[in-house]
Amino acid sequence: MSQEQLANETIAKKVAEVLDKHYPGHAWAVNADVMQGIVKVHNLNLSGEWGFILKMDSLLNDPTERPVVNAGGELLERFNVSRGEIKQHEIIEVKRDLRGAAIHAT
Repeated sequence: MSQEQLANETIAKKVAEVLDKHYPGHAWAVNADVMQGIVKVHNLNLSGEWGFILKMDSLLNDPTERPVVNAGGELLERFNVSRGEIKQHEIIEVKRDLRGAAIHAT
């Protein structure tokens, strides 16, 4: 495994752990790319298409985890899902398109 791959996996794991700590039970998918300096996050219970991107600089310089927590919570709210532990009835009640992908608020 290359240094780059190891760094990507380490950062992605850390972001996923933060999200799971604050929003347990949600299907968070996290991919880091140190060469681009970004972390991509999706909630697979809602959409594999819509998510958020964080700049690694903002993560490395903020030990409070606030950028990750805020972005995760805002993503949930866009789909009318409350912050916090997953509530299955909310996931089931989310409006979905013909493909089954959740429709987010605009």
